[in-house]
Amino acid sequence: MNRNEIGRRSNLSYEQFLKEYLIPSKPVVLTGVMEDWPAMSKWGTDYFKSTLGNQKVKVAVSENGMFPSKPELGWQATDYEQMDFYDYLSMIENPEKLNKIYYLQHKSLPDVFPELLNDIQSPIYIKSPNPTINLWIGSGGNITPIHYDFSSNFLAQVTGKKKVILFEPSQSRNLYALSVRSKNANLSPINTLNPDFSKHSKYKDVPYYECTLEPGEMLFIPLFWWHWVNTISREATISVNYWWNGAIKPWFSKQGIKTLYLLSLQGK
Repeated sequence: MNRNEIGRRSNLSYEQFLKEYLIPSKPVVLTGVMEDWPAMSKWGTDYFKSTLGNQKVKVAVSENGMFPSKPELGWQATDYEQMDFYDYLSMIENPEKLNKIYYLQHKSLPDVFPELLNDIQSPIYIKSPNPTINLWIGSGGNITPIHYDFSSNFLAQVTGKKKVILFEPSQSRNLYALSVRSKNANLSPINTLNPDFSKHSKYKDVPYYECTLEPGEMLFIPLFWWHWVNTISREATISVNYWWNGAIKPWFSKQGIKTLYLLSLQGK
């Protein structure tokens, strides 16, 4: 497989981001954009317990660390447990004592934890109104299988580290994407840590882009780019992500139309 390192940039103006990354549909790690976030110094179990109310939360659980644990069966294969938020925070403080991996996934900050909104700042590169802002809290070792989103994405790392691998949208067939007609059209069945090349032989030659996202860094994941996310930290890890409507101009170019066509063929 052909590995490419995702570049890192700091002090990008909106015009530079638009020209060099958003319109060309190119991923980039942004550094220095979270230095003014109070979350970087405040967020953790004690702060959450003193700031947020206790409530029942739906937490994804997995024995093998993947969410869903069997990606070939689709997103519906994810298992969940209901528990008190405070109990969850206390439990993941000692992940070495856990016999399963837990993940509080895409919880809306405006809807579920509005008290935390003052601790973060939306990137200046988002010009669309009302982006979707989500909180992710994992016990460490969490893996999200190869998938793509239907919106542009900024993934901001607050605590812990994540290894992220990205694939261009044109690689859909080589990633054995599930049928475009299914509820799992944006999910690949490939187990990246242990691929079965007898089933997925084309995956051997897929070029990919990679980075390790450190605390205080933000990754731009363009619309329709496939990505695999592995929380390599073994302690409680916190991330925030923004889903938003990015530029649509690239998708009316010759390459964009070709990519959309290839996506339409997935699973056939």
